[in-house]
Amino acid sequence: MSATVQSHTLPERVGRSQGPHAQVGARVGWAARVSLKWWFGVLCVGAWLLLASKGEPVPRRESVLAVAEVARPFSGSGRVLSAEGTPVSGASVTLQSPDGDAWYERAVTQPDGRFTFRQVPPHFRVLARHDLGEVRSPVLDADELVETRSDPLILVLVAPVEFTGSVVDSKGDAVAHAQLSLSPAGSNPEARDVSTVRSWATSDEQGRFGLIAPAPGEYLVKLWAPGFVPREMLVQLSGAFDSERFELSPFSDVRGVVVNPDGRPLANAVVLACDGATELVTAADGGFVLPVSTVGCTAVAHHPEFSASPAAVIRGGHGLRLQLSSGGAVRGLVTDPSGGFAPDVEVQVTEYRPAEDAYAFPIERFSQTRRVLREFRLGSLAPGTYSLRAFRRGDDEGSGSLAVDVEGIVVQAGATTRGVHVVVPATESSE
Repeated sequence: MSATVQSHTLPERVGRSQGPHAQVGARVGWAARVSLKWWFGVLCVGAWLLLASKGEPVPRRESVLAVAEVARPFSGSGRVLSAEGTPVSGASVTLQSPDGDAWYERAVTQPDGRFTFRQVPPHFRVLARHDLGEVRSPVLDADELVETRSDPLILVLVAPVEFTGSVVDSKGDAVAHAQLSLSPAGSNPEARDVSTVRSWATSDEQGRFGLIAPAPGEYLVKLWAPGFVPREMLVQLSGAFDSERFELSPFSDVRGVVVNPDGRPLANAVVLACDGATELVTAADGGFVLPVSTVGCTAVAHHPEFSASPAAVIRGGHGLRLQLSSGGAVRGLVTDPSGGFAPDVEVQVTEYRPAEDAYAFPIERFSQTRRVLREFRLGSLAPGTYSLRAFRRGDDEGSGSLAVDVEGIVVQAGATTRGVHVVVPATESSE
């Protein structure tokens, strides 16, 4: 029996010596101590997580606490790097709407490539531009940018693409002085204007051109040359250098007609096209034919009895109708020195200086002489400044005539100039 007792452990000996009640109490105390230690460990872990998140709740990922990353909204700051990964100073960074049709704020990068916006909208794009290249971010949501251990937004510039090529006609001959523009293909077609064009070029005498695309991608090229059908093409630029050969189709000659304010065809009207580089006179039926080289220019019609027509764009494959506007008039009075009737007086235009942008007709186009009694009216005159001459012809034996000149009479379109008074000296017989 004694060997068996010595084989018991110390707790068993104590239990056995103190009875069943003492044994149960010892077990309860041990369990309480283990439970306190477990809860103390949980509280320590919770306190550490609360400090790490700065008072913000920690998100769960697949029912596991995300301890390594802490969510926070976009702070409005970032960095611009070159393609080699070095910071870019002096880059222009624009905070834009998702469609790129409006901008909220602009910033310039610091020597370390950093930029900061004061306020960030919920949805936006960011565009960075520099001589080294350009980069445009996708549409971003400020709440989704939650990185912590790096800058919230890193923009890496993409080197520009040099886009070269040539412009030729249907025969393969070079087309000089063709105009080309390069725009992002993703621009809204209804909102495309000069502000969306990223590069302009004019082909040289050999038809060669050079455009610069800010980055690889799809672009819209618009091509126009006098006398040729305009073209719009989508091009995909991928490398640092791209080349393309564009072919243009020629227009045919453009036919048109000049009409008066009432819509009737008018002969002997002057038509000017391409800022006066082309000039022609209408036929008896008011018709005219412009050479194909004038397509894309504007045309204006002039006549000594009317105001000029509005400028119209010459379009290949379309007829042209130029309608003149009403001219002006001059009303006046012819008397002798006493204010009495001056018989046998005639009035004519002796000088014409055209108004601004009007055609300088020769004085022969105003050669009509009008006989007056006391009052006179010269109607249907092109706008400008006129000089008039009132004269009485000599007797049948051919003696000299008496003439009086009045200068500086201004005529405006659709208006009548009044108050012109011409005093003709009396003849010897009337005296």
